[in-house]
Amino acid sequence: MQAETKELWLELCEQAANEQDPDRLLAVIREIDAALELKIRRLKQCGPQLALHASGLPRCFLCGKPVPLDTSETDENG
Repeated sequence: MQAETKELWLELCEQAANEQDPDRLLAVIREIDAALELKIRRLKQCGPQLALHASGLPRCFLCGKPVPLDTSETDENG
C-alpha cells in the first residue's frame, strides 16, 4: 500500500465516528474488525522487518508515519 493512501481501517473509523444509524454503525464496526484482522495477518507474515519511509526512517506499522528512533529514550525499566 502506498504511503499516500489512507488505510481502509482508518477510513472506516472516520465513517463510524460520523454514523448516526445504530445498525449501520454496527456494520461499519464489523468492517473495521475485519480490516484490522487482515492487517494483523499481513504484519505477522512480514515478521519483524522495519519498513522505511521515504526519509529513510522506519515507519509505524499502524499509521505509516516515520519514527525517529534516535530521539527515543528509555531507562532501566524499558
